[in-house]
Amino acid sequence: MESNRSGGAKPGEKRRRRKRKRKVVGPSKQDNQVELDPVDLAFAEAEVKERAARGWSIDEVAERATVKRGTIQHVEHHRRGISLRLANRIAKAYDHTLGTFLDLSGKVFSTLLEGVLALGMA
Repeated sequence: MESNRSGGAKPGEKRRRRKRKRKVVGPSKQDNQVELDPVDLAFAEAEVKERAARGWSIDEVAERATVKRGTIQHVEHHRRGISLRLANRIAKAYDHTLGTFLDLSGKVFSTLLEGVLALGMA
């Protein structure tokens, strides 16, 4: 039995080519950083400092915050914005309230004030 490899084309007809789906390639690691607002950056800095001060691994923080390890890595490497819910979980992992944790960076409240003034909300 002969195999018809022409894709069903009759003799003398051209074979139609199927279009292949192209694989979407994600951004390179260098392009993986997102532009974060200053509060997110200050939070990430505070988290890194607090983790280092306590000598905890990323795995320990993730377990205490009940999030995945990659989530903490994304926060620390500025690859992800921080939701209020996530920020609260991370603060609780360090036995802080969100307010006291944000105050650890020393930049957050001044940054918030600058943002409010820039928006003309004060």
